[in-house]
Amino acid sequence: MNHIHSDISYVFKVSFVHGVWRKIQVPSEYSLDILHLAILESYNFEDDHLYAFFMDNILWSGEKVCWSPFAESLPSTDTVKLSSFDFKKGDSFLYLFDFGDEWIFDVTFVTEVIGGGQEVLILSTRGKSPEQYTIYEEDFY
Repeated sequence: MNHIHSDISYVFKVSFVHGVWRKIQVPSEYSLDILHLAILESYNFEDDHLYAFFMDNILWSGEKVCWSPFAESLPSTDTVKLSSFDFKKGDSFLYLFDFGDEWIFDVTFVTEVIGGGQEVLILSTRGKSPEQYTIYEEDFY
């Protein structure tokens, strides 16, 4: 019997630095753009910069890259479904947010959940989120 893809979700562990991570569950038929939004929400970041997923786990490799819908490169993350990848437990890739500040997150495939529903869930968090924007004292003068 074939699995109905629409009822499968993927769980990813998204690590920023040692000891700071989030576990996120996203339905497999959702796009990489939805994973991007879930990562930002889990780290309390504003969605105001370009981003990319480096599926070969090599930053700026130029190979197997999926780009923000507002970038001028293809493929666009809003057209690439998570189910299009043959994820195996432990597979990892890089998520780069903000090409200027280069916030780099390591994304690891944890497991597949059957009957996960259609919700994006932040399952668990560990460690304090970094501050996306730091307020410097000189900004007040």
